Amino acid sequence: MPNKIIATIEYLLVMAITIFAGVYAISFLVEKSKKPAICDKEHIYLCDTENLCQQQNFYWWDGSCHLAEKPQPKPSEYPDYDSLKNLTPLTIIEDAISWSPEAKVENIIGYSKQLKSFGQFARIYLYAEASVNNKPLTQYESLYVKMNNSGGHLFRPQSLKIPPDTITQLLYAINNIPYLTSIPYSENKTPFTADWFQFFKNNSSITLNVFISSLKPATINKIILYYDCVEGSDCKIEIE
Repeated sequence: MPNKIIATIEYLLVMAITIFAGVYAISFLVEKSKKPAICDKEHIYLCDTENLCQQQNFYWWDGSCHLAEKPQPKPSEYPDYDSLKNLTPLTIIEDAISWSPEAKVENIIGYSKQLKSFGQFARIYLYAEASVNNKPLTQYESLYVKMNNSGGHLFRPQSLKIPPDTITQLLYAINNIPYLTSIPYSENKTPFTADWFQFFKNNSSITLNVFISSLKPATINKIILYYDCVEGSDCKIEIE
């Protein structure tokens, strides 16, 4: 009997110690959780001054603390195309059917527009979209554009860079228009170069001729001129 009592007492002591240790651990954790959060990685919102932020080797920008440096903008892949949003657009042709049945000049379905320019221009771009069955032009088709009888089949490889699309897009500075004079269209040919910028003087008239060289109906989705004026000039291009 005495041995059983001793064993029971020892058991109760062990249990008491275990319970005490558990209570202590819990109270320690509770107390720790009550400690106020500080400026650190998990509480970066508390790094509310530039000094606090930098003390933690974080990065202060745009009025707040960050774990990483401020992203730097990358140079544009399409500088000329991106510049168009700051220029004045003139839509000349839109969603027009064009083709050259039987490849005969007399059968061409194309468009002639008379333009009028005023003032002095700093830059002018020609932007064009064309398609066959809502798909890009192939080697069997080409977009033919002339201004004042200068130009021809636009040479697509020398278009300025444009984001990819599901149809043919072309962009040229009009002082450097690459073109071919004859068909069949081939990107292995060496293009000629036209300068249309010289036509856009104050109070000048420009004749624009456009068609798609194709044996099946095609679409001139857009022909747009984008322009900007010389500082101090109120320039303008109109369709007569």
